Amino acid sequence: MPRSEPAEKELESALAVAGFLQLTKCALIISQRVAQEAARQFSLSAREIWILLAARNGKPVTQKQIAKHLALNENVLVLLLDRLEKSSHVRRVRNPENRREQFVRLTAKGKTVTRRVLGAKAKFYRTVFAPLDDAFIQVLFKAAQDVLAFEATATKSARR
Repeated sequence: MPRSEPAEKELESALAVAGFLQLTKCALIISQRVAQEAARQFSLSAREIWILLAARNGKPVTQKQIAKHLALNENVLVLLLDRLEKSSHVRRVRNPENRREQFVRLTAKGKTVTRRVLGAKAKFYRTVFAPLDDAFIQVLFKAAQDVLAFEATATKSARR
């Protein structure tokens, strides 16, 4: 019976030509690391941290705006906000000009957590993106921003 180890190496080589597969696998690994680090360092999910960061905006931000910018289903966002409100990280305030809208505001606890998140950002990135160095992590962020900007432009063009 043939050993499986050589087959593993051949399979790795065969799939290495598909760069998109490697990128997809890396994205999954990074996503898992982000979730683990968010839970370990802040006792929150990554999506809850995203919401806190979105709500720290200087101007009032609505649930709908947060859902759109974080690419979250509005119903999922409501569940996440319920948890964040129950844990005293955020509060929802009805928009006096449009009673159907609610603003998401950080509480003192939410502000403290966002300061901790931002203060731990460099270490968080190094852990999540290990073994990459800070300079290469910045290159990745720039590449991600370029892809997202292109996608936003392409989406707007398709709607016209």
